[in-house]
Amino acid sequence: MKSLYLLSGLGADHRVFDFLEFGDFSTKPVEWIKPGKDESIQSYARRLAEQIDDANPILIGLSFGGMMAVELAKIISASGVILLSSARDKHQLPAFNRAIAPFNLVQWLPPRLLKQPNLVLHWLFGLESKQEKKLLKDILQDTDDDFLKWGISQVPQWTNTDATPNLIQIHGKSDRVFPHRQGDYLVDDGGHFMVVNRAPVVSAMLAQALRTLTGSESGRGSL
Repeated sequence: MKSLYLLSGLGADHRVFDFLEFGDFSTKPVEWIKPGKDESIQSYARRLAEQIDDANPILIGLSFGGMMAVELAKIISASGVILLSSARDKHQLPAFNRAIAPFNLVQWLPPRLLKQPNLVLHWLFGLESKQEKKLLKDILQDTDDDFLKWGISQVPQWTNTDATPNLIQIHGKSDRVFPHRQGDYLVDDGGHFMVVNRAPVVSAMLAQALRTLTGSESGRGSL
């Protein structure tokens, strides 16, 4: 049985994966490490790869973790990559992100501002309940300040244009963080927090994607 390595996002940690079903697969969270000053996402991925000790694993990345999974797949031999609420290349980033990339505006923002949930953040993530808002607040408060600022700055600077082999993308049609509507599986009313508030639907798509990557079954669509 293939091992699944899970990479969480910037506004989410491994707690959000608790809402998903992975069947009989063995799951291993990849822990974020402290970034170096002005470190590139490619350099960071090389250091992160030291945590992967299984041959030909499947990488599952959520949001920023999906971008990191794409970079990891250039370094290690992965059986496949599954993106959740993420982008497969720079062309799936919002145009606004690409426009502000040269200015690195996040460096001027205090961490306490970045880690304070607000109505805009709730809207961007598509939060629907008090429990979801509390979960996001708890996760942000537990996130390392340096990593959060570094990660936010890396998103608009991402330059990947390579096609990743054996990549499957699960995306929400109502995602406001990555508002593209491209993917192998699309969740009709899924927002950026769909791994939590649309967990049964995402889990069903994830099961199909894993069957595809392991040769058990193929199939794509919308749910």
